[in-house]
Order: sequence, then structure tokens, then C-alpha cells
Amino acid sequence: MGEGHFGTMIEPAGSRGEAGILIHKFNQMNEKIELLIKENYEVHIKEMEAELRALNFQFNPHFLYNSLNIINYLAIENKQPLISSMLVELSEMLEYTAGRPGEVRFSEDVKYLENYVSIMMRRFEGKFQVEYSFDPRLYEGTVPKFFLQPFIENALIHGLEDVEEGGVISVSGRIEGNVRRFCIEDNGKGMP
Repeated sequence: MGEGHFGTMIEPAGSRGEAGILIHKFNQMNEKIELLIKENYEVHIKEMEAELRALNFQFNPHFLYNSLNIINYLAIENKQPLISSMLVELSEMLEYTAGRPGEVRFSEDVKYLENYVSIMMRRFEGKFQVEYSFDPRLYEGTVPKFFLQPFIENALIHGLEDVEEGGVISVSGRIEGNVRRFCIEDNGKGMP
């Protein structure tokens, strides 16, 4: 067992009393050690698989980003400024999404949000508009990545779902003392 063969067991050979208990506990300890080593190995394999998936995810956005740039050049050559603009917005969103997780500059998160809103406004032409009002000091700070976009998406999908046109989503942020306050409002159906 000192050489790593934890499957080795000691035969009790009719031992009773303290020797029998020691042999039994020793065998249990070996089984537990062997199980822990196996579990540790499986965890390590799963971690390696997760790393490979993460690397694969990094390659796919890079390929997509380059493909979108090629399509953008084709749109420019064919005098399609709207398509070109949407491709640039989508490329910037993809680049942001593929970046590191965690905290980001507030200005980066707002840029992502503006790109998202721009694409959604084209998708739902005339259905809504978004008004922004941020204290300029907010741009100096950081926020969790994708900080505001889920709220805007929620307002669009749920708050404005029955609105055909004239929807307004207001996004504001201010600093009160040491607290940053953000507010997302819409003129949709509301909540009970």
C-alpha cells in the first residue's frame, strides 16, 4: 500500500479482538483512500474538460467575429449601410461577450447595452425607444458584466409585450453619497 496499491486488503484470517478490529479499520481506510483518489481523479478530468470547452468557446467567437467583419466589408461594398451598422454592433457585442468575466468599466457595459438596444429597435421597428440619463461620474466606476441588459430585455419582453408602438424604456443612474442608484422604467402594462 506504501507504493500506491490501495486495493490491497489484509485478510482477517479469523483474527478477533483488537487485532481483528485494527485489520477491519485498516481495510476500511484503504477503501476510503482508494475512493477519494478516484473521486479526485474524476474531478481533475472534469476540470480539464471544462478548460477545453472554455478554450473552444474562445475560438468560436473569434471565428464568428472575423466572419462578421468579412460580411461587413461586403455590405459596405454593396452600399448597405444599415446592414453594415448592425454587423458592427453585433461584432462589438460578440467581442464584449467573449471577453473576461467579472467586473467591467461602466462605459463598456453601456456600450454593449446601446448596441443591444439598437439591434432590438431595428427588430421591433417603431415599437419602443430608450432614454438614457447617467451621472457622468458613473463612467469612472465598474459594474458586473451584463449589468443593465437583462433589465432592458425584461422590460421589452414582458413590460412592452402588448405595446405595438410608442413604448418608452427609461434607464437612469445617479450617485447619492457612496451609493450608486440605477432605475429602469417602462410605460408598459406594469405588474399587479
